[in-house]
Amino acid sequence: MTTPNHLAGGLVFTGIIASLFSVNIFSEPSYLLIIGVGSLLPDIDTPKSIIGKAVYPISKLISRKYAHRTITHSLLFLIAVTVVFHYINKFYIHLPLGSTILFFSVFSHFVLDMITVQGIPFFYPFIKNPCVIPGKVEFRLTTGNLRQEGIAFFMFTLLLFTMQDLFAQGFWAKYNSSFNDTEHLAREFNASTKQLAVKFHYQVYQEHFKGLGLVVYANSNECIILHNKTLHKVKNGTHGQVILKLKAAKLKTDRKVNRVNFVAISLDSLNRLLHYNFINEAHITANQKVDLITANEVKNGFFFNVANEYNPKFISSIKDSLSNNSGTDKLRLIQEIEIEENQIKTENQEYYKMVKQLSLAEKKIKSNPDEYTEDALRSEIIRLKTSIKGFNLKTVSSSLLKLKSKLKEQSKAKPKDNLSFSGEVVYFLVPQKFNYL
Repeated sequence: MTTPNHLAGGLVFTGIIASLFSVNIFSEPSYLLIIGVGSLLPDIDTPKSIIGKAVYPISKLISRKYAHRTITHSLLFLIAVTVVFHYINKFYIHLPLGSTILFFSVFSHFVLDMITVQGIPFFYPFIKNPCVIPGKVEFRLTTGNLRQEGIAFFMFTLLLFTMQDLFAQGFWAKYNSSFNDTEHLAREFNASTKQLAVKFHYQVYQEHFKGLGLVVYANSNECIILHNKTLHKVKNGTHGQVILKLKAAKLKTDRKVNRVNFVAISLDSLNRLLHYNFINEAHITANQKVDLITANEVKNGFFFNVANEYNPKFISSIKDSLSNNSGTDKLRLIQEIEIEENQIKTENQEYYKMVKQLSLAEKKIKSNPDEYTEDALRSEIIRLKTSIKGFNLKTVSSSLLKLKSKLKEQSKAKPKDNLSFSGEVVYFLVPQKFNYL
């Protein structure tokens, strides 16, 4: 094989192996440098090679003593180079999996030379017979044959472009994403330190739920997905539920767990801590009876254990309110306001979608596209502008303003004096945007 094919083939071969360890060789320039050197290193035994010219005295010495494709194309050389680099990396470079990447980049050179007519004496100097793949000579390549080398280079280059997602996500992530079940999703969630996005689609009787969300919790039987500030719980064995799609992809951001301990903090301070965060686990004690509002229920008491909840809220106890059920009225107002706001958002969803499409189309037309594409974009822009202009955009209604005004008045009523909370909250921040690897 010639130098271009050793480089391209080395990247493909090593990239696939590295993906088994969830390492993207394109994420770190040092990995590419190691692969570049490693995939050419065995040709140090000839002064005619690129790497041989770089270290001419050494390559000339090896060439005179051993000749081409002998000692530097052997298992002995592979082990020696890997061991030496391992200690250099351990004490000076500190690059994770650096030695593994070097090993397979050098090994890629051996594999590519094995598929040539000449082959290599892989077990030299103990066994000098050449190792070849495949056994029949007519199926092997001839080094320097422009047609064969060109086809091989084209195939390696094509694989480099088509396998970028595999390199970025890792082999096991792609493997697990090919299954539509919670077990494989949980494997990837627990194996990776990265945030995990998921395209989901499940059905509960006749109602469908789908979208792009963030996996916030997963085990072999259940996964919890956060989508548009709503938790979707997909659980095996749920009556009437059918999982149609669970396709995950890693994000660039790490999944970092924050742990906060607090003593005697106020109601507002606690709610700010919980606001729009996914709570993995929390143990909270109040010095007076309070109410905890979660997505599914309202709990009353002094001590609370919270697990796998998004955006829970504490309010002064409804049961212990001093006059005319003011706590109940406040809870009712909060729920009515959320219903109104969600309804407005739902009814305006198509409008915001068209605005986004218009913005994208205007950006594309500024990039000087070809004449056909430009005509299509102009037609699309006209259509979108007409649709946006004629859209009946739902604004904040007078009823919603009244509800917010009533809630503001209710909030002026002071809770019992000296209400405070102590405990511990474990949570991780939810990313605002999905930036994929």
